[in-house]
Amino acid sequence: MIKKPGKMKVVVVVSANAEWTAVKTLFPNAEIRSSPYGEYFQVVITEYPVIFFHTGWGKTASAGALQYVLDHHHPDLVINLGTCGGFAGVVQRGEVILVEWSFIYDIVEMMDCEDVTDYYAASLDLSWLAEPHPFPVRRGLIASADSDLLPDRIPFLRSRGALAADWESAPLAWVAKK
Repeated sequence: MIKKPGKMKVVVVVSANAEWTAVKTLFPNAEIRSSPYGEYFQVVITEYPVIFFHTGWGKTASAGALQYVLDHHHPDLVINLGTCGGFAGVVQRGEVILVEWSFIYDIVEMMDCEDVTDYYAASLDLSWLAEPHPFPVRRGLIASADSDLLPDRIPFLRSRGALAADWESAPLAWVAKK
């Protein structure tokens, strides 16, 4: 259930250092605070109190920081703001992807058991978003890993429906879902 403006607590998580630096320049008067995971600040945007939180890059830092955010700030909505690498011929430079489903692709299971990529996958409930969206977006899937994407992995990721890959989206979605 979506709360009325001013009542909803929104947290925007930002992973990479360069992305965090860019976000901070948009709010030069914000009072920067520190957490065990990184900096954060709160501003009001069109009646909504919004906390921007730097989680750090990679699955471990991002997942841990998100759990900290959930435990200490109790947001109603978490937005992951960041960049990803879209696949050539599939995504255009500058295109915004509204992620509906995410999965981690760099877990290599050596035991004889089921594929763990489905265990760490998360679908996101976007049914509450009104359409048309205020900004052009493309709904789709994203794959995450703590390693740079090698070209030989792209066919596998495309076969799963991924449009792009990054380092943090799937772990953040998995923790939020839990």
